[in-house]
Amino acid sequence: MSDVWGESLPILYGRSVTTGELVHVDDAPNGKACGCVCPDPGCGQPLIARNNGKKKIHHFAHIGGTCAWSAEYLLAELALEVIRERGRVWFPELAYEAPGTHLPEKVSEGMELPVCCAEKIEVEGRKAPAIALEIRTSRGNARYVFVPELVHVLDGEQIASLRKECRGIVRIGLRSLMRSMKTLEGKHYDREELAVRIQSKEVMEELLSGRRQRHLEWAWNAKAKELGDRAWALYAQRKKEERQKADAEKERKAVIDQARREKVRLAAAKRAEKERAQLAQAAKAAAEREAAREAWEEAHPVQGRSIRDEARRQKALSDMDRAREIMAPIVDDVRRPARGLGGKRWYRCEKCGKVGPADEFAIGDVSGVWNHGICLECNWR
Repeated sequence: MSDVWGESLPILYGRSVTTGELVHVDDAPNGKACGCVCPDPGCGQPLIARNNGKKKIHHFAHIGGTCAWSAEYLLAELALEVIRERGRVWFPELAYEAPGTHLPEKVSEGMELPVCCAEKIEVEGRKAPAIALEIRTSRGNARYVFVPELVHVLDGEQIASLRKECRGIVRIGLRSLMRSMKTLEGKHYDREELAVRIQSKEVMEELLSGRRQRHLEWAWNAKAKELGDRAWALYAQRKKEERQKADAEKERKAVIDQARREKVRLAAAKRAEKERAQLAQAAKAAAEREAAREAWEEAHPVQGRSIRDEARRQKALSDMDRAREIMAPIVDDVRRPARGLGGKRWYRCEKCGKVGPADEFAIGDVSGVWNHGICLECNWR
């Protein structure tokens, strides 16, 4: 991590070989005579105190190479020392993700609580300790774990292992703190100065007293998990009820539509049955009329033959021919038209005697006489 210098962060504390306590570099003899080793017991390398220079910050250096966990180990011990001295610690605001909106639902404000006892604990898969706290509550003591994070952040397996023995896990965000300090200083920041400040008791006190609240955050909390699970369960139940209600409404509409279609089908079937009955009755009446006609024709063969001939003739005539036959006796005066079907005027030609509608006749002044009784064929001749 280039922005926090990763494992190259210089350390300002070493562990005294004689007392086992943390010793600041300015309080130790210079060089190999400092009598200190790496704070990380997994490393344990002898340290060299470089506290005689005037240009570079005073710090401890490993004889055999940089240690990956030394900074976080000493910061965990520094946090434990601060907590024991203060007897109180700040807990960040508690919230959970609201179902549906994915926005934080606040459970409680951030607050400072008294600490009954504090101790270092090992975290599976992590080479720096965490701090376990006992907090007195109305329902008895509750155990919480504070984990300093700088180079190495908590992963899912480490959180799962800690969840078994506490009610909440709080991250001490040293990584985000260094980033904000670096941003505040600007592009000309002094990295050595930041290294000194991040390892000071004053900064750790600011973190654990809530003056830098945004760098303390919950990695996991049993109460928030319980409330969140309950909210999600209620949300899932509500969604299930809404789906069931929607399905029931859909089914109800389907039943109504089916009933409506069945009603329409029955009405159509009833109409079809009625039409079939009417057709059957009409066919029966037509058959009776035909039988009566045939009987009458047998009784009156001459009249029956003439009637049949007239029916065949009428069937062979066009609509206009039938109209002419109908209008012929009505238009009896060549000078006076008659009204026919549809309001049309019908005339009789005074030359050929043809009967027809107005559009077949020459209407106007013919040889100085107002004449409506000459058809177009006669007028063109």
